Amino acid sequence: MSCNCNTNSNQYTFEGNEMKMVVTLTAEGFSMLDDDWKVVFTCGRKSLEFTRADAIIGEDDTVMLIVDTSQLGAGQLIVTGYAYVPDADLDKGYRVEVDEKELFPIKALKGKV
Repeated sequence: MSCNCNTNSNQYTFEGNEMKMVVTLTAEGFSMLDDDWKVVFTCGRKSLEFTRADAIIGEDDTVMLIVDTSQLGAGQLIVTGYAYVPDADLDKGYRVEVDEKELFPIKALKGKV
């Protein structure tokens, strides 16, 4: 499985930014538009969890999530993707595939308002 996030900032972002993240989970036989999935953004001990119900679907079927970095705090941002891939060979009807990527640091603001 592959988990990718694209954003305008690849080097770092500041705590408090609301980031529009384009998320792509890929696995054979899996569709982000039709199948269940979960994406977790983690920074230190805090995390934000998103599912298909939270997604904004773009005109070109891109899947976007809004990540409010003020809810995460400063530190290294990590994304973990869980794809629930349809699989008739399993009793529950799907298998879980997981991937994780380090994205970029979230920097604390020195002059908070």
